[in-house]
Amino acid sequence: MNCHILTIVLCLFLSSCSHDSNPREQWLNFEGREKNRPIYRIKVPSNWQPIFPDNEAYLSDTTLPILSFCILGEENDLHITIHNFPTQRIEESIPAKMQVVRWKKQFEEIDELCVDCRSVAYSGFSGLIFEGSGVMKGTPTSVLAFAMQLVPEHYHTLSNQPHHEKEYKQMRADFTIKATGTPEAMNKHRDTIIQFAESFELIQSIPSYL
Repeated sequence: MNCHILTIVLCLFLSSCSHDSNPREQWLNFEGREKNRPIYRIKVPSNWQPIFPDNEAYLSDTTLPILSFCILGEENDLHITIHNFPTQRIEESIPAKMQVVRWKKQFEEIDELCVDCRSVAYSGFSGLIFEGSGVMKGTPTSVLAFAMQLVPEHYHTLSNQPHHEKEYKQMRADFTIKATGTPEAMNKHRDTIIQFAESFELIQSIPSYL
């Protein structure tokens, strides 16, 4: 009897170790638009495949993402991109509501009953989350997207640092996270996409001094 109990305990222990060694999510560090060192990190589900840029065009072309993802098994149904938009001055930042206007215009037809736009804030950033469904390129499509900016206090702090200007310019950049796909795929992964986006943060803490 004791032997059976010991076997059960051992199996439970091994099962626990296996779960810990193969986490459901893990942090991914990645760069901005300067090939220096990673600026950001985000918590990525284990079945998401990151796609890093394969050339240096993305350094200056903000229409190209700094990181993309496909969800294994749904590569053709759901696409996720992260862009950042470095600025020299806070006045150059693109308002989050303008990003939303741009996303809405990408639809050939949009169902206004399926549009939602609301404020969101996390990790020192604030902005808007947009959800919309309609027709894009002749196909029923849903979009779930975040348009985020560093709060002015943090932006000004990073603007007034005497060193590491290139790095701080990346850190104070606006960013967007946009998921595009079929309504079915979006409905299936919506909660996970939101959790993923809201885990986005700067690796380095913002200095508390001026």
